[in-house]
Amino acid sequence: MMRSKSMSAVMLALSVTSSSCATMRSNPFIGGSIGGTTGAVAGAALGAPESSVSGAFIGAGVGIALGALIGVLTSKSDSSKSASGGVSSGASDEQGIPVLTAPQVRRTWIKDHVENDQFVKGHYIYSIERSSQWINP
Repeated sequence: MMRSKSMSAVMLALSVTSSSCATMRSNPFIGGSIGGTTGAVAGAALGAPESSVSGAFIGAGVGIALGALIGVLTSKSDSSKSASGGVSSGASDEQGIPVLTAPQVRRTWIKDHVENDQFVKGHYIYSIERSSQWINP
């Protein structure tokens, strides 16, 4: 009976922590936190009843190490995907893919004034001087 409650607690902890990491950006801190929590719960639940505290510490240590390692590996793959998939600011990548330059924009302040019997409050006007261009590296 005690073993089935322990397994239920482990399954609940795994399902909660596994589903939450799908919505966050991956990094070593988040991976270590999720791994440590899951490892501590699993170690306390699955360890011997007389040494549940030491089981929790061992599980937390292993979970932190594995979670941080997975966080490092996934954050590297996320950064390489975002570097090649977005709009670049003119720097080319090593694959020879064309990049899009940033547009040249001029910002002009227009003072308060009266126009056609209407008061116009001061504001900025943004004008595109030179639009974005594709360049081939």
